[in-house]
Amino acid sequence: MKKRALLIFSALLLLIGCGQEKTQSYFTGTISEITDDTYLVIPDDGEAIKDDGDVIFVPKETISPEQPDLSTGERVRVVYKDAEQTGDGVTLDIVYCIYKESELNSTGE
Repeated sequence: MKKRALLIFSALLLLIGCGQEKTQSYFTGTISEITDDTYLVIPDDGEAIKDDGDVIFVPKETISPEQPDLSTGERVRVVYKDAEQTGDGVTLDIVYCIYKESELNSTGE
């Protein structure tokens, strides 16, 4: 009986967790500078994040274990959760992944 109750409780927790909305946003831009722990990215015109600032500070540390080798001038798409406006621009709090735009185009996304 205890195993059955535990199984039902676990299933309920799984359903509740899966039902919560996960927010992800993304933008496309160009890397203008690279520091030890941050990419400075200039978002493309028309990107919603550009309304908050012209420079986006993207941490190099991402949720995704796979990270491309990036360089200055590279076009990227950044998938993130939250952004915070600062005096210097916009700092992203959680970055899920960073894609090279050239790789996105070659996969048909």
